[in-house]
Amino acid sequence: MVSPIPLDRAALSLRPVESRRAFEEILDQLEEAILAGQLSVGDKLPPERELAARLGVSRTSVREALRVLEALGLVDVRRGAEHGVRLREEPGNAFVDVLRFLIALRHLTEETVLEFRLVLQVWAAGRAAERREDDLINQLGGIVEQMEAKPLDPIQFRSVDIDFHSTLVRASRNELATLIFEAIRHSTEQMILDALLLQNDWDSLRERLTREHRAILNAIEAGDAEASKRLVEDHIRGFWATRLDGDGH
Repeated sequence: MVSPIPLDRAALSLRPVESRRAFEEILDQLEEAILAGQLSVGDKLPPERELAARLGVSRTSVREALRVLEALGLVDVRRGAEHGVRLREEPGNAFVDVLRFLIALRHLTEETVLEFRLVLQVWAAGRAAERREDDLINQLGGIVEQMEAKPLDPIQFRSVDIDFHSTLVRASRNELATLIFEAIRHSTEQMILDALLLQNDWDSLRERLTREHRAILNAIEAGDAEASKRLVEDHIRGFWATRLDGDGH
């Protein structure tokens, strides 16, 4: 890990807050400091008391802004001997909670989320085939071999299936796609398990899904982007069609 450059607090262009809710202005000023190169990943922010004084706000407003940054997965708040607030080098995934609440509040339907998951996975399959990176192909191969090695029950299969599809998106090497897919995964994994558990002929479905995963892997390994995309779309649409048709789902 690269050590962060010591922060020059005097160089931070912070000014007294004049309008709106104070914590929103604080967030805007911190963003401006990041964009100006005055703050970067790994940097420790000035102490709460100093931020409050320089911004002309209460420490409560500073704490509110820092809580927002922590909830967004952008800072680590440490207490004890190493107390302080540091900009994270690896971001958290705020999309997870946001998407969960949007679905719970019915701002997004399950069908909308599943359709977007399909679009994302189809695109990722094409990218993975174009890249054909050995390490990720080997990871996908190991996952498919787990499916083929012994009969898995629905709970076991769901776990391995999640690994396959998460690895497929990571194979695209697009960080935003990975973050969004992980949020979708958290929101849909129970739906997927419910669909598996309600299947009357689980053995037949498991064998079919395993064959489909193997075919997807073969297409990616061959570098056939169009076949990879088609197979992933058929695989996902076929699974949900089985569920929606009432064929034991």
